[in-house]
This record gives sequence, C-alpha cells and structure tokens, in this order.
Amino acid sequence: MKAILREAKKELLARFDADSGENRQTLMVTATVDFMTDDGVLHHQQKYAHLPADIDPDYYQRQADVMQADIDQAAAAATAKALTAQQEVVADAALNKIQHLVLGEELHIHEEKQ
Repeated sequence: MKAILREAKKELLARFDADSGENRQTLMVTATVDFMTDDGVLHHQQKYAHLPADIDPDYYQRQADVMQADIDQAAAAATAKALTAQQEVVADAALNKIQHLVLGEELHIHEEKQ
C-alpha cells in the first residue's frame, strides 16, 4: 500500500480549545491522501488536519502500512476459515462413516485365532 499526497494546504478551521471550552479558529495544514494498493487501485482516500508544528512527513505512509497489514490479516483469516471449512467437510464425512457405531449397532471386530 502506498500513500500518495494529493493536496496539501493551509486552512482556518474550528478547533476545540480545552482552556476556554470553545471552538476557536486555528490555522491548520490539511492534507488529502490517497491510499493505493500495489496494483494501483484506490483503496481509501482520507483528509487530515494537523497543527503546523505537528506535521510528520512519514505519518501517511505509516497509515498505509497499517492498512496493508489489516488487509493481509483479513486475507489470512479468510484463508484459515476456508481451510477450516474444508476440514469440517472431511470430518463430517468421517463422522457419517462411523455414526452407526454411536447409535448402538454392533461393532464387528475380527480377531485372529491363536
């Protein structure tokens, strides 16, 4: 996943001020970021607002890395679920083969004569 900065600009935005308990107009740096998959498909677009002093140029790529990790984890979970479903089918077939034993039918065991 790659973070691509599409737009960055200064904006005067309302921001909550804890000291006064009110929203105050604050100069912020806003950024619109596209998160693109490795094959060039737009996965997500996000707009961020930061105080100028808080700008971290690597932040957006870290966000992209987290999104990719989430996608990879979801894919691994789906694969595991599919494998479990396949194992369930095999287990159900095995149970069906021996179910009559549980229902009390006689088990025939061939013993070797000595």
